[in-house]
Parts: sequence; C-alpha cells; structure tokens
Amino acid sequence: MSMFTHIAKSNRLNNAGGCYPDAMAHATTFTILMIKLNKEDKKDRLAMTIIALFLWFTQQWASIKSYKDIPNFTRISGTFDCQPFTFRTFTRGNNCWAEYAHEIKDNQHTYYVWQPIPRYLNCIFQPYLGDQRYNVPFLNDRVKQRLFKLINSRWKTPLALKTFKPARKNTFYRYISLCARADETLTPIPRKHLVKSVKAHHTSAICYQRLSSDRLRFKTFDAHNRYIGFLFEFIRKENLHSYFKVHLKSKTVNLITERLRDTPYENIDPDLKHKGSMSQYKIIKTKGNSDHVAVSAIMLGSRRVPKDKDVTDFLNRIDSYVKQLKPTNRASRAQWLAYFNAVSFRIALLFIVLTGVRPTHSISLLSHYFSFTHITFVKDKGRLRQVILSDYLLREITHYTELKASLHSQLSLHDDLPELWYIYDKSETPTPLSARALRVFMNKHWAGVVPYQLRHYFAQCAHTIISLTPLTAQDIDRLMGHENTGEHLGSDIMFPKNIDVLKAYLNGLDQHIGVKELHYV
Repeated sequence: MSMFTHIAKSNRLNNAGGCYPDAMAHATTFTILMIKLNKEDKKDRLAMTIIALFLWFTQQWASIKSYKDIPNFTRISGTFDCQPFTFRTFTRGNNCWAEYAHEIKDNQHTYYVWQPIPRYLNCIFQPYLGDQRYNVPFLNDRVKQRLFKLINSRWKTPLALKTFKPARKNTFYRYISLCARADETLTPIPRKHLVKSVKAHHTSAICYQRLSSDRLRFKTFDAHNRYIGFLFEFIRKENLHSYFKVHLKSKTVNLITERLRDTPYENIDPDLKHKGSMSQYKIIKTKGNSDHVAVSAIMLGSRRVPKDKDVTDFLNRIDSYVKQLKPTNRASRAQWLAYFNAVSFRIALLFIVLTGVRPTHSISLLSHYFSFTHITFVKDKGRLRQVILSDYLLREITHYTELKASLHSQLSLHDDLPELWYIYDKSETPTPLSARALRVFMNKHWAGVVPYQLRHYFAQCAHTIISLTPLTAQDIDRLMGHENTGEHLGSDIMFPKNIDVLKAYLNGLDQHIGVKELHYV
C-alpha cells in the first residue's frame, strides 16, 4: 500500500461516519477496571470508583502524570455558581441528579457549566454525592496514590475473561473521543469538546457554527449516554454484569441492571429531546423553599453568522435594487450594462448563500462545467469539487444565461471568459467577478457584512434547522468542501441516493430563506 493510499484510507476512517471503536474490546477492559476497583479497601473503594469512572468518561487520564495531578474534587451547594473540579446535586420533584463542572473554552474565554452525569452512572454518583460534606475533597493524597497506581499498573486479563480480547488501556481511556470522532450525528462544536485525546477531523468546520451552551449540554449528555450504552449493551449480552456491582453506603447497585431514570430536566420540560436543548438552572433558596431559575445560555463558536431575518431582508433589498435598474426599451447601453452587472452580483450572492461555496475561490461557475443540470463543479482550493444546485438556483442561473444571450444580441457584445457570470467595466470589457468587487457591492446594501458570512450562514442552517431534511456531519462536510485526501468525489458517486438527500435539503433551504424568482429579460 502506497503512502498516498494509506493517508486516504486513514482520512476516510477518521471522518464522521467512520468505524466506531470495538465495543467488545472496550467493554472487556471496562470489566477489568471494575474487577480491580472492587478489590480495593472497602473504606476507599467507592470514592476511587467514582473518580476513576469520572476521569474516564471526561477523558482526563491522559493529562494525569502523577497522583498530584488528580484534582481535589469537592461537592458544593447547588446555590453556588459553577466552579472548576466541583459537583452538585440538582433536584426537581422526585428526580435527583448529580452534575459536574464542565469546562468550555471558546474564543480565548473559559466558562464552566453544570453538566449532568451520564444516565448510566447517575445511580452511583448521585447517592455518593448526597453523602459528601461540602468543600471536602473526595480523595486524600494516600487514596490518590493508590488510584494512580491502579490505573497505571499492568492489567492482566482474568481467567474468566480469557475468551475476550481487551482494548489497550491507553485506547480505553480515549474511548469517548474515538466514538465522538466517528459519530456522524454530532455537529462541530460538541465534537470539539468531546474529542480531546485524539485529533478532530476537519477542524476548520467549527469556525462556521454558532451554538448555545444549552444545546451543547444536551449534545454532550446525549453522546455520553449513547457511547456508554454501547458498552453496557455488550456487557449485558455477555452476562458480565456481576462484575459491575458498586457498594454504596446503604445499598448495592449494579450499573448494568439498574433501572434508568429521568433527569430533573425532563421533569421541567418533557419535550427536552425534541428541542435538543437543556437549560442550566440556578438554585435559589428562600425561607426553606428552592426556586429554579434558568441561567442565560452562552453563545459559542462563530461570531459571524447572520440571523435568518437579516439574510432574507438583505436578499429582498437586492431584488428591489435589480428591479429598479431594469431598463426600458429606450434605455442606453450604459443602463443595460449597469443592470447586467447588478444581476451578476445577485447571482453570485445567491450562489454563495445557497451552496456555501467559498467566495474567495469560486465566485462563479465555469461555463464548461455547467450543463443546466443540478450537478456541477467548482475549482476550490486548487482542485475540482462537486456542487449541487437547488431547483430554484438552477432556474435563476438559467434566467441569467437568457439575459446574457439577449444582451449579447442586442448590444453586439462578446466575451471569451471561462466564468459563467461576470461584470462589464466602463470600457464594456467583460471582467471576472472579484472578491473585492463583491465585498464593495454587498457593503452598499448591507454595511459591515462580507460575502464570507453567507457561507457561515449556510453552514449554520445545515447544522441547526431541524425542520429541513436532516443531514449527517459527513453530508455537511461535503457541502462545505471540508475534505481531506481520499474523501473528495467519493460516496455520492457510489451511492446516488445521497445526491437526492442533499438536493432535498437545498430545496428546503430556498423555502426557509424565502428567496424569490426573478425573470431578467
């Protein structure tokens, strides 16, 4: 296998939609961990189990090089703001849940939000927290040393598990990251926060999304539950649940067979999953009563994504401008050329907002790649990539070519440019549409906003508008041109139905924005 072929294969496997880690191998290693923890001294066993599992699913073991690196985790009152290395219990009605301080880094800022413990683990975390005093570390140095030694010692596979092949420890510690990298349902920002110990694929994708911390909390919670659920399903299937007994202060709980409960958030909002959002609540106690006040969400990611209404209003202003310039029968050549240039700018802007192409590389289609079909190509970052046109955009481009043919006939104009759309300068010379010229035009009609922000808007719609045809992360990467070696011109050629899915989404986007059809001739 050549180096090029190896790189191409690696890129495809690491992309969203690639292979998940081997659940059997990781479940086996998980079982070995529980066996080792259950051999510890009864006095410290529960605390060590809690911290070991927490450091595993939050993927912190890679950064712990000595026992001193294990943080001093504490419980604080639910009335306090979220702080690093802290836990709290959140109660609403009969539902009680353990939450931990989740670090969010965004645009050189660091925030902490209360993140619910995964559903499969709350049955031990919540009772454990309930027994802890406030502001007292869960582990002293002696127990930290023992936990560090347990994690870093050589793990032998017990005879009872000899028929199973375990995952390597360092791979097991990265289990959540490996799952998140392969998860095609994740959007870029949640993927970034979940993929820690391995490199995220298409890292530039995060620059195009804007997401609230409430949606991030839900995405993280949902991902943790699904990934851990994969392991628990195998453990249940192979009858390994006897190794997953955890002895609490007042009872013994089996992680695998314990009945899963609803979170307090579901008690507040039964439609939580449909909304895809999970508000963070601040607990305020007055006269023995507890009130729950939703905390304002933090907006994360791109600061350049325009709002729906602003994009629609902008395109409507462009339409009005073009209509005003439409010449009468007695119009001069200058008036016709001014009108043609305005239409060219309009087509270029529609092309960006309805395909997500980069306005720095491919502001226009090339004529020899366009055949009045939905599939065409642009030269993007030095190579050709496929672009899909919606029904509306194809009609608009067709109307544009009709105007161009009419103008050439009426004014005896000619062009030898490869670009499908272009503008005429003052000397009536056809000139390729430059990024600078498009920025100047756009600024006249929407001050302070540049064409590249329409690409950001396209990406945001693909990630967040649930009313449109749902797309996988891989679908969105294809539309945005986020491709590595070996990924371009691939799956949709082998599976043409994927084209239909993408086209259905793009047709829905037209309707969402509310673009209008114009006849130029």
